[in-house]
Amino acid sequence: MLLVRFILSLIPRQSPQEPPQDRGLNRRRSAALGLVVATLFLQSCAGTGLGSAVERALSSGNSTGTPAPSPGQDPPSPEIPNPEPSPNPDVSTPDVSTPVEDPLSSPETNATADSPGGVVSRDLSANEVVLSLDPAQSSALVDLTTAPLALQPAIRDVIALGSLVLTSSPAPNTLPFPFDQALTRREFVRWLVTTNNIVYANRPAQQIRLAVATETPVFQDVSSQDPDFGAIQGLANAGIIASTLRGDLTAVQFQPNLPLTREALLQWKVPLDLRQGLPTATIEAIQQTWGFQDTARISAPALGVVLADFQNGDLSNIRRVFGYTKLFQPQKTVTRAEAAAALWYFGFQGQGVSAAEGQPLAEPTSPSPTPQVSPSPN
Repeated sequence: MLLVRFILSLIPRQSPQEPPQDRGLNRRRSAALGLVVATLFLQSCAGTGLGSAVERALSSGNSTGTPAPSPGQDPPSPEIPNPEPSPNPDVSTPDVSTPVEDPLSSPETNATADSPGGVVSRDLSANEVVLSLDPAQSSALVDLTTAPLALQPAIRDVIALGSLVLTSSPAPNTLPFPFDQALTRREFVRWLVTTNNIVYANRPAQQIRLAVATETPVFQDVSSQDPDFGAIQGLANAGIIASTLRGDLTAVQFQPNLPLTREALLQWKVPLDLRQGLPTATIEAIQQTWGFQDTARISAPALGVVLADFQNGDLSNIRRVFGYTKLFQPQKTVTRAEAAAALWYFGFQGQGVSAAEGQPLAEPTSPSPTPQVSPSPN
């Protein structure tokens, strides 16, 4: 307070009679004098607590550039900048410029290109098509519209077994799988043996044993290195296919790549239905049972299987696959749809297994022993 009074005493007082020009001069002198006194005061306070407080007050007001709050207002909150995140050396940042490979789109796991689920059943080679084991997914691989409507339910059941495998055409890029095309002899043998062994998975006595590569080939055109040697030679070993093993000395070639005929289908399928000796048959017997108008065109070795198939009722291969017909057409080519439908059922006269249930449709039951009733004592 003493300092303030001293500064005020140095300022000359203004008189009402003082001219205006003298008033401005006096004001400038007073301001200069006040500045000199304030400077001397600050220099005298340097190094003291009061000087430090004044310096902090002046520096804080000038550095922020923020005006002092008016009375009654809260001071503004200081703005805190967001700190830059420091890189973590243990966490690698993915390079967005490099595309990430989708494992479902790689050729090794999506060879069928649908999967549904394309879910693909397994890897495919360049010349193999595998129908999915999942019926919901296999519908995306198989074009059932190429099959007769009456055969489609049976074909779906067989597809669900996963036994319809092709190692020839079509290649995977020619899907969907066409069922209206012809089937080769080797392909049907593969389907036949595979399906039979699947539906009888719990009954090894009904399965076909595959041949091993160390066996001597029974057919001149099917070597032990053939991919279907195990199935073809296996059926020959079982006596299902005509060969020199069962006394057919002229059956030295199998001709695996020829189209499958209706007669050959029955010759290889019916023995696996009957599981016993074939009946002796004649042309007259076939005419009396089936009533075929072209019975004379059936070869003598096939007469027995055609007659046995008639005895299988509505589950016979001819009725299930070809429907009602008065012509057998033994040398007509079989389509994939017809071959797959024939594999829907294995059995004779109601005792067999179907692809729909994968279990016996009707098992023979042993009669229960009659209980012995002991006379009650009187």
